[in-house]
Amino acid sequence: MPPGHCVHSEAMPKLLVIADDLSGATDVGVQFAREGVRAFVTIQAANACRELAELFAFHEVVLVDIESRHVSPDEAARRVTAAVAKASAAGIKLFYKKTDSTLRGNVGAELDALLKSSGERTLCFLPAHPALGRTTRDGVHFVHGKPLHESAFAIDPRSPVSESYVATVLARQAGSPVTLVRQNELEAFAQGPPAGLVLFDAETEADVRRAASAIQESGRLTVLAGSAAFASCLPELVPFARESPARARVPGRLLVINGSLNEVAFRQCSAARKNGFASVSLTAPALLADRTEGEDARITIADETVSLLANGHDVVLGSVQDRDECASFEWAGMQISSHIEDWPERIALNTGHVVRRILSRREGHEKNGPRFALVVFGGDTLAGIARANGWKGFVPRDEILPGVAVCEVREQRGLVLLTKPGGFGDEDVLLRLRALATP
Repeated sequence: MPPGHCVHSEAMPKLLVIADDLSGATDVGVQFAREGVRAFVTIQAANACRELAELFAFHEVVLVDIESRHVSPDEAARRVTAAVAKASAAGIKLFYKKTDSTLRGNVGAELDALLKSSGERTLCFLPAHPALGRTTRDGVHFVHGKPLHESAFAIDPRSPVSESYVATVLARQAGSPVTLVRQNELEAFAQGPPAGLVLFDAETEADVRRAASAIQESGRLTVLAGSAAFASCLPELVPFARESPARARVPGRLLVINGSLNEVAFRQCSAARKNGFASVSLTAPALLADRTEGEDARITIADETVSLLANGHDVVLGSVQDRDECASFEWAGMQISSHIEDWPERIALNTGHVVRRILSRREGHEKNGPRFALVVFGGDTLAGIARANGWKGFVPRDEILPGVAVCEVREQRGLVLLTKPGGFGDEDVLLRLRALATP
């Protein structure tokens, strides 16, 4: 048997994970990979659905990013239904809907669509991620002790959240009934699960595990939804085929791409700059102009970044350093394109073009490929980088710090990719990553 071969039987269960953004998919993927369950994250949702049968021939868990966070509820539901249909046609019977840990996006519509398209009676939803400060008590969701609607996510630029009571969030888009199960009600739930969407409280990691065990006891592991914390319980509850896990190493320097406007991400990048990381600005022309002006700006940024990396610097790339700079960036951007509704996708894609130029230049100087790890904050930015570079999939490897996933890029041999949702992690997360890097 070749090294790393996955012992497999056709009778063993396989799981489709449906995520609404790419960093969410990698966040869940590493929960399986670190336990030796072979997983693969697909990038281009339409192509990925057509390839599901092939992907499941080699992986126990396939994670599909349907890019549905910023679309209409009806479109999000349609994409979930299509993914379930494709997977069902490939013989898949286990489904997990990865939801944002702060309930951004079309959570109600997507959970409702998953329940209805699966043909099951009950969907169990556990949104808490206590290790990252996301907890649920009496059906109210909190971020580091603050009700969700009072947290920084209430002013998220693209998906603000104005409600903390999870059942209300779901009911805005879902027609299925919602039932809350508190920790002292787990035994009763296991004996007779209700129909519809079942929401679970959890304030600690132990709470998450207890709820997961109750769900297993009830026989309701077929259709699930929630955070990476809930997903991390599944390797213990489902008899997946396994292999020896490959532990990740972070090589050389760090190239950090911050595409998030979350205050957490701003503070993390600020702490890095104060502790020796070089800073390179992704200017409005580089991110919004598509002709000569934009290309020249992207080339200049790539050359500066490669020079800094070659001279031993860790580097942070970002368009703004704090919210105070957003107005000046917007003014500069309006001189280039007044169609603000098109900005997010254009900015993500042109960030990807900058990264593509950096990777091509760096490879020209390194016989064995790039000697830096690429750290990306934000799922939309990660998707733009993937599209610009023609990447089709990631192999999740490890969770090196809470919320920080380490992946290999199938089309970019030798590149270590670290992904993190913008709102995750402590202020010193980049300093801790630098301490883990090996020369």
